[in-house]
Amino acid sequence: MKKVNFKNILSFIKIPSVILIVFTVFLTTVGLISAKEMNIPIAINNEEEFYDRINADLSGYFVIKQQFTFSKPIKPIGDKNHPFKGMISGAGFSINGMEIDLNAYDDSHVLDGKLYTGLFPFNEGIIMDVNFGGVKFTNFDNNSSEKYKEIICGSICGRNDGKITRCFISGYNIPLTVDCDEFIFGSIAGINCGEMRLCTMPQNINISGKAKLITAGGLSGKSNGGFFDKCSRKGWILTNNLECNLTTIGCLCGESEKSRFENCCVYNGYDDNVGLNEDANSTFVLGGFVGKISGECSIVNSYSNVTIAVRNSPSTKAGFLFGCADGNAAIKNVVVNGRINIYSDGGNLIGDAGIFDSEIRFSSKNSYRVETASFFPAASEEYLKLIEIDSKVLNLNMLGWDSNIWNIQDGVINFVV
Repeated sequence: MKKVNFKNILSFIKIPSVILIVFTVFLTTVGLISAKEMNIPIAINNEEEFYDRINADLSGYFVIKQQFTFSKPIKPIGDKNHPFKGMISGAGFSINGMEIDLNAYDDSHVLDGKLYTGLFPFNEGIIMDVNFGGVKFTNFDNNSSEKYKEIICGSICGRNDGKITRCFISGYNIPLTVDCDEFIFGSIAGINCGEMRLCTMPQNINISGKAKLITAGGLSGKSNGGFFDKCSRKGWILTNNLECNLTTIGCLCGESEKSRFENCCVYNGYDDNVGLNEDANSTFVLGGFVGKISGECSIVNSYSNVTIAVRNSPSTKAGFLFGCADGNAAIKNVVVNGRINIYSDGGNLIGDAGIFDSEIRFSSKNSYRVETASFFPAASEEYLKLIEIDSKVLNLNMLGWDSNIWNIQDGVINFVV
């Protein structure tokens, strides 16, 4: 029997493999197919590779291989005509030195008269498992020429039409001073029209300066048809010496239109350490979840534990869930707890919806479960079913919450994802 030559067989097998690799490289090089479509990850190890490799293929599939730090303020990736459409997997590594400088942006980042800022001004792709550290914003107060009257600002992206998953924003006590007509800010995205899942931002945000309108949220400034799933927010949103006609702030999202919030949490382990602390001469619309709701919105299986304090404001609308509603809202199985201290006008569970009388709305340490609700801007108690909770008997079975997401011990609700 003739002896089989395995070397020849292996050589024969290698030939089509080599041809396939060469053919794949050719397709990705000429742009007929992206690395993401071929499921071929492109490694990123440092700042130079981050810019060069992503800019070379805005539809590519990239994997962060190690932590690195930007040496200079970030250079925006993509523009309104060339949004990022690829995938970035951070594997939990950190990208530090996230300094966002207004001077780095130009007319290519302007859409419908609004300037979009962020590492990716326009995102239509997937960004996941990345920790963005050392976030700060510079020269947003250096807009005296008023070239850009409307600015939409986020650290990861100005506008998100894609998916952002398991991303973490850090930057101790993030300061932000603005000078424009309208300013929209979110720590992750200025506007979310896509999905945010398992995202969190635990630091304080300080906003000062002047603008006619300011809309700010802990994760997203505005949401238009966006979806928030298992997102959390800890930390204060502070305004200091602010010159603004109308300030709309929500711990998760400043203003929401036709958006959904599921299994989300605005949580604080200390009585007065999280929420919204406002000290400025302005009209405020303040909400524990969302500042203002427009259109239809839903909040399901979620928890709000915030303190809202307002001083020296001629007019204020404030609520544990949202401060003002210009649309229809559906709330189911939500727990609220916290404190609203208004030193001018009143506040209640749902801002101007007129649910509670003044004695209850100013009570400290009252917890309520919103079992089911569907109400309109001028809603009354008939639209809302409230159950006052005894924290000693509070449990997941009572709420119907997922034990993989929530944990309740001694009456304390914890977010565990």
